[in-house]
Amino acid sequence: MTSRRARLRRALIRCLPGLRPLTPNQARPPEGSFDPPVTGRGTPLRRMGTWGIVLGALLAAGGLIYADARSVETSQEGESGDTYTQVVGRLGSGRIEVRLDAIRTLRRLAQDSQRDRVTTVDVMAAYVREHESMPEARPATDVQLALTVLGSVYDAPNTELGHHWVCGCDLARIRAPGAELSGLNLGIADLTRANLRGAYLNGTDLAYADLSGADLQRAHLNGAVLPNAVLFMADLGEADLTGADLSGVDLFEADLRKADLNWADLDGVDLFNADLRGADLREVNLSGASLRGADLRGADLRRASLRGADLKGTNLKGADLRGADLTGVANLNAAETDDATKLPAGIAGT
Repeated sequence: MTSRRARLRRALIRCLPGLRPLTPNQARPPEGSFDPPVTGRGTPLRRMGTWGIVLGALLAAGGLIYADARSVETSQEGESGDTYTQVVGRLGSGRIEVRLDAIRTLRRLAQDSQRDRVTTVDVMAAYVREHESMPEARPATDVQLALTVLGSVYDAPNTELGHHWVCGCDLARIRAPGAELSGLNLGIADLTRANLRGAYLNGTDLAYADLSGADLQRAHLNGAVLPNAVLFMADLGEADLTGADLSGVDLFEADLRKADLNWADLDGVDLFNADLRGADLREVNLSGASLRGADLRGADLRRASLRGADLKGTNLKGADLRGADLTGVANLNAAETDDATKLPAGIAGT
């Protein structure tokens, strides 16, 4: 096995002169830094960092579930007869058409071979992390294709039963504003502090994904599947979450100002100290939700279901709750209201 790993390492180094693997601390930005340092999108220095991560992912002992050094070395060949290692090497090309061809080939290999699937996810995730989209409003063509691969590689017909939806990829701190991710499967993905401002995530599966601190301002999440996702301190200002499944989501201190949550399912969500000023919450399901300390000034809660919700310390000044179901609401008298608050018929203000 050692000789196989050594041969794979030498092959990748020949493809990318000067390659050296990065340590985990070198591969990630310093803690507390939202934006990774920018030296210019697509510069050789930034791309060399990508291949350090890729090499580490391919050579780490026991680091892959379905593929080890042997499976990488003996994997299916690309259309041109190149080995898996050679295809990965072409991702470092200065020509975008070569990189696109390599990404397409890796997608085909991942869909055809279960043993290459996890390896490809690791490679594509590293590629996206190191290829920023700034200052462009949308990701570069190769980055967009890599993201599409990440969200669709597990849709292959021969995917193992029970794993057809799992991505689990590391996309922490990626910068992909305006990315087209609609309908993809990114369940359990790590998207902490990701910049997805204005991204298209309509119908995207993000169940159990970690989006803590993510920038999702004006993102399109219509019908997105987000049960049990973590959106702690995420910025969802003016985001479209119409009809989204947010049941069990952690929205602790999230920014949802002017967000459209019409018809969304927020059953049992934690909205402690969340900012929902001016949000559209018509017909929303907030049954059993914790709204302690949440700011709902000027929010539209008409015909919303707040059965069993906790409203202690909730700011409802100027909010419209006409037709809302407040059955079993805890601490309604502890909520803040004013003369502009519109409560359901028969319920007196505090």
